[in-house]
Amino acid sequence: MNTKEEPKKDRLARMITQHPELPVIPMVFGDVVEVDSSSWWQASLGDSSICRYVLAKDLEGIEGMENLSEYMDEGTILWYDEREDIQEMLMDELDISEFEANRQLAGLPWKKAIRVYIDVQDDVEYMKLM
Repeated sequence: MNTKEEPKKDRLARMITQHPELPVIPMVFGDVVEVDSSSWWQASLGDSSICRYVLAKDLEGIEGMENLSEYMDEGTILWYDEREDIQEMLMDELDISEFEANRQLAGLPWKKAIRVYIDVQDDVEYMKLM
């Protein structure tokens, strides 16, 4: 089956089964929890994929990255597929060249995880629950 046709829950289950050593990191869309009237919110399972990431707290002690870690909460996650944005941030905050920013990115302690997006509840999916 083509992965584009594979249901999101089946894709996630397959990745977890095939890669049980990887942590699962849910990324919740802000609109899912935009109100303070409840402790729990219904949401939809979004796309999932295996990605590389580094935590902001893991930047501490890495030469040239100390200043950058000061601008982020220690739980901030930097995703490898967003490295162009990270590269720009490095260039701006550390006042370094593109070449140097790429060198810094290549030297980061990237880890792998299963990233799962949690989205706003899909009306069609919600109606199936009724």
